[in-house]
Amino acid sequence: MTPSEAISKLEAYCAYQERCEQEVRNKLAKLTVPMELHAEVFKYLREQGFLDDARFAKTYAGSKLRLKKWGKMKIVQGLKIKGIKELHISNALKALDWDDYYNTIRALLEQKGRLLKDPEGYQRQHKLVTYVVGKGFEPNLVWEVLKEEVQ
Repeated sequence: MTPSEAISKLEAYCAYQERCEQEVRNKLAKLTVPMELHAEVFKYLREQGFLDDARFAKTYAGSKLRLKKWGKMKIVQGLKIKGIKELHISNALKALDWDDYYNTIRALLEQKGRLLKDPEGYQRQHKLVTYVVGKGFEPNLVWEVLKEEVQ
């Protein structure tokens, strides 16, 4: 495959949705592009704005919070798996809207609370917190939101 053919395919791949460098690297391998051409392809994609890990991290964090209801801990884990640098991860987390984050915790607690058959008490609270923490939210923040809702 020639560099121009690879670039054409990768432009379409990156235009479809935000991609990180690791995803593009994997796609290059599937397209059987020789290793010596990878640097040239990456340079072109970055210069043309098709590839930007900082932008990817912000988009990823925002969409995982809104769509999958993930907390910061799970978002960080997902970004690390994708090979995103700590600086980009930190900036992406700072860009999250605090009100959306807080309201997501509240909504998850309410949603799970409706499903639980346990009566009021510590066991019920523990199940609620365990569920929301499992979604990647910080335990101390979840307890704080739960206490505000109970009072």
